[in-house]
Formats: sequence, structure tokens, C-alpha cells
Amino acid sequence: MIEFDKKEYLKTLKIVEESNLKTICLEANCPNRYECFSRKTATVLILGDTCTRNCKYCNVKKGRPQTIPDESEKIIELIQKLNLEYLVITQVTRDDLDDGGADHICKIVKIILNKFPKIKIELLISDLNGNWDAFEKINSLDVDVINHNIEVVERLFPSLRPEGNYKRSLELLKKINSKTTKKSGIMVGLGETREELIKTFGDLRKVNVQVLTIGQYLKPNQNSVDVEKVYSDIEFEELKKIALEMGFEKVESGKLVRSSYNAGDLNKIRLIPIIEDNGAMQMAIDEAITIARSQNKVPDTLRFYIFSPPTITIGYQQKIEVFKKRNFPIIRRLSGGTSVLHKDDLTYSLVLKEDNLPNSVVDAYKYLSLGLINGFNLLGIKASHSNKTKNNYLDACYLNSNPYDVVVNEKKISGNAQTRINGVVLQHGTIIITNNLSELFEQLEIKGDDKNITSIEECLGYIPEISEIEEKMIIGFEELFKEKNIVIENGVLTDYEKELAKKLFEQKYSSSDWNSLK
Repeated sequence: MIEFDKKEYLKTLKIVEESNLKTICLEANCPNRYECFSRKTATVLILGDTCTRNCKYCNVKKGRPQTIPDESEKIIELIQKLNLEYLVITQVTRDDLDDGGADHICKIVKIILNKFPKIKIELLISDLNGNWDAFEKINSLDVDVINHNIEVVERLFPSLRPEGNYKRSLELLKKINSKTTKKSGIMVGLGETREELIKTFGDLRKVNVQVLTIGQYLKPNQNSVDVEKVYSDIEFEELKKIALEMGFEKVESGKLVRSSYNAGDLNKIRLIPIIEDNGAMQMAIDEAITIARSQNKVPDTLRFYIFSPPTITIGYQQKIEVFKKRNFPIIRRLSGGTSVLHKDDLTYSLVLKEDNLPNSVVDAYKYLSLGLINGFNLLGIKASHSNKTKNNYLDACYLNSNPYDVVVNEKKISGNAQTRINGVVLQHGTIIITNNLSELFEQLEIKGDDKNITSIEECLGYIPEISEIEEKMIIGFEELFKEKNIVIENGVLTDYEKELAKKLFEQKYSSSDWNSLK
């Protein structure tokens, strides 16, 4: 049973029905519509509700459409009522029109952008029957994503997509302009082989498709083709891993994944600068946001914390008695290791899914630390990666060296830690700006090579204002993300995150079953 907010689902359903707009969610009988509607997201279907093609797996009505309805005002009303920031527009295939409906698509997009210039738009289009002049009109639009689904492997096109053409679809994807994210999707369970899927992934990469969705075919009605195979969760994970290794930047893979599923999560990182007196509570918030992210409760999140007073975080099974006598706030983490947050440290955190930017845990830390290095450079501090190969994985903060630790004058200036929950990674590094760091480490009896951490004061000759450091670090990350067309938006913690953080914090001295908090 899919978990969803029934009240919010019915509210969105009512808005959609009252708008007299068609959605692919309802027309295609999508299994995710309950979850998506409860999150106030829907995919608008334009050019009517009747498709001119007869694909054997699709639930959309088939026939010969009579008119092109005027949908722009209805879409504008829907955007306003649902307060949409990300809009996905798809179309029925209209081979009865010379341009495949391109002029109508362009008209709607221009009207929407004129009314809502900051809204992000993803277009899921047909192959326009190979009318490349018509396609160039769409290709010139100022949209964020152009999606064209390959749908099935090449061998199955004649039987399942008789009016489609595998090479024509690849040609369209190849022509999408480089400023727009390229996206495609495929269904599995229709009789394809593993080798055919891998070949299709390779063909999509050859035309520089960046985002891929892989979903289980489910028979939508009695007249549709039968399901040949139901893939397991393990098989979907394997396909996702293969696709990521082939170079796709983002892959959604699972039984209920469809081409518009979680579309709005692409290229969006929420930025939360926080100054908080209780460092332990902020560590609890780190954990809470990770759990929330694993449940798709919040978007990817980049945060800057200033911690005071010093705070100890300990592992899931670590004994607490040795730390209690220090009289510092303590929080248990969901994964092991000891880390210390020091008075006036500036800490940055990034919460992301493992399949999001970039493609692996280690690469994600490399990318995150590049933003930190950018920030140091803006402060006038020459920083770089340590490039040590002692460990090629993320270990507990300060305990081991990582190739992507940030060093200044051959001294480590930031550590890292990571928590993984349900395929979600929380990573953080710490900028040290205190002078009595050695004394603090000796007091806490922490072993390792930690005393070689230097301070920002030692590099600059003065202690900059916290606001100056925070500002430069934010700019450093923004510049890095801009290169990848990732938008950073300001945000606040949700009530859900705050409540979850409170639960975690209140358990700081216990050995409770953390799974109960997920």
C-alpha cells in the first residue's frame, strides 16, 4: 500500500477536476498519483485527451482528435491554486497536425513564462513525427528540461510502438540544445533482455541524455499487452547502478517510477544558514533532515551552522559514561564514530540522495569540498584537496584522512562525517576557527592525527567575522552549483523536521531503537 496524505490528495484532485484540465496522472492511470497529488504536484496533459497512436501499453484514449482546446488560462489557474514552482507539461501525440502540436506547446509555454517568469518547466514531448523544423521551435524555448521517453528497447518498437521509431527518438534527443537538461525514460517487464537494456542505456548516453527514469510496466487495462516479468527491488537497484556508472547524472529506478516522478527535485538545493546556540540540537536536526529526506519530505538541503557551545556526537553503540563527565551536550548518531563540534565553528552540511549530484558517496564529498575550497579562495586562503589515499571512503570526522579533505599549508582544515539512511547521505565538514584546538583535543582524549588541523586565524593573521566567512562560503557553493545549473534557494525547517529533531535530541542519553524514529 502506498503511503500518502489522503486529505491533501483529495484537495489536489478537486482542484484538478475543477480546472477541467487533463493530467497524464489520471488519463494514464498512474500508480503514483496518490503520492504526487498529496504533495501538490501533477503533470498537465495538453493538446486534448486523444492520442493518434496505438501503443500497446498505454491507457490514454486513442482515436482522431477533432480540435485543439485552449488550455493556457486553465494551466495558469492551476499554477496559482497549487502554488507550483515546477511544472511538468506533457502531450498526446498529434500526428494529425503537420507540426505535431509544436506551435500550441510554444504558445502555452510563452504565456506561462510571461505570467510566472521564475517557474521551472519540464516538457515531455512526442517525436513530432520527425518534423525537425517544428521541434526547433520547442528547442528554442526557455525551459529547464526537455524529456522524450524511449519507452522500450529497439526490438520491441514494431510490436509495442508501431508508429514510433527508435532511431527517430534518439535523433530528437540528440538535437536538444545543450543549455537544457535532456531526459528520457524506459519501461521494463515487456520481454526485453538485460543486454538490450544496457544497449539502450548506452544509446541514450551517446546522445548525451543526462537524466533517466526506469519503471516497471503495469498493465493499465484489459486491452493492453501483458506483463512479461516483474522486476525485483534488487534488479532495479542494479539497473540504476549500471546507468550511473555509464555516466547518467540522475537515475530514478523502481517499480512505481514514471517519467515525471520526483521531477521537481532535479536541480534544486535548499540553503539554510543557521546560527544556533545548541550544537547538539543542530546535530539532531542533521539526523532529522536525513530521515525526512529518505521519506521524500524535503528537497536536497545545504546548511551552514555556527555551533556553540562545544558538542560531542557519539556512535550508535558507543558507551556514554566516558563522555558524560565532560559536561558537554551529547547526541547519539544513527551511525558510528565520534566527532566534536567546537565553539564558534562554522559547519556546512549537504543532504542528498545517493543518486543525486554527484553519483557516489565519495564523489559527493569531493564535490561538496570543492564548494568549501571555493569559499576559502574567496577569503584569500589557498586551499586544496589533501589527495591522500589512505582511505577512499568517508570515515568518522577527524579520525582518518580522506583524499578530499581540505588542506591549507599541508594542514587539514576540515574533517568530514557521513550518515546513510535508506539511500540518503548526510555529509558535513567543519571549518576550524578556534585557537585552543590542541588543548580541546587533549581534554577529550581523542586519538589520531587531529592536532595537525590549523585555524583560519593562522592563515589570515586575524579572525574574520562569522558573517564574512558564512557569506564567502555560501558564494563559494553557489558558484560551484551554477556550473551545473543547480538552483540554491533559501528555506526554513519544516514542523516535521523540528518534531523529528526533538525526538532524536530527547533520546541523546538512551540506547533506544533508532529504527522506531524512521
